[in-house]
Amino acid sequence: AVVSTQSTGGGAILIVHPDMLKKKVLEKLSNPNLYNRLNKDPTHDLHGDLFKLWVQGKTDGHVTAEDAKSVMGVSDNPNKDGTGPTNRPSTSLHFKPGRSYFYPSLKIHKLDRSALIPGVEPPVRLITALQDGISHRS
Repeated sequence: AVVSTQSTGGGAILIVHPDMLKKKVLEKLSNPNLYNRLNKDPTHDLHGDLFKLWVQGKTDGHVTAEDAKSVMGVSDNPNKDGTGPTNRPSTSLHFKPGRSYFYPSLKIHKLDRSALIPGVEPPVRLITALQDGISHRS
């Protein structure tokens, strides 16, 4: 298998073996100076913390009820006894965080021109894509 990837710097197109990309990614992820292994996915807890901040912002008048509802799904429905809003989270999937991911970016501009030969392994930077992360709507 072959992977074709576009360079981030100069518009070059690289043809690399997928195993090389996997190897470079694992090198980065296994480096304890760069990443710490997590025991569990923190997304649910972080989303809950962010939701609480939005409720507090709504309660304190920093954000409108409409903004809290449209961004984080904070309910403005009254309690059963008619007092204040429930401030419960929406059950709509629209407000649930998706899965963040990363992808490798090959940094060929870091190599000397003479090093650009078949089989070279350029440095890699991991780019985190958060568009579906905990703050994807806020």
